[in-house]
Amino acid sequence: MGVSEYDYFFSVHSLCSETLGNLFVFSTALFVICGNEDAMPGLLGLLINNAMDVTSFLSAITSVAARLEGDLAVIERIQAYEDLPPVSL
Repeated sequence: MGVSEYDYFFSVHSLCSETLGNLFVFSTALFVICGNEDAMPGLLGLLINNAMDVTSFLSAITSVAARLEGDLAVIERIQAYEDLPPVSL
């Protein structure tokens, strides 16, 4: 059983989006810790929470894009089969 194109696309881009999201959350947390001594803790928590939401949004977009690519491949196959001459029985 081989790995389909959908699974490959999803795994590669999911890894990239997760890494990008984690770097975003890390840089936000680093900014919160090092940059603001006099800021309100609630605001800083909201900043980190929103940064984590960006990570989940990136994962959702990657999943939708991978599913869309798989569906478009199916449509391409159907179009290719329609172009074949009919088989006589």
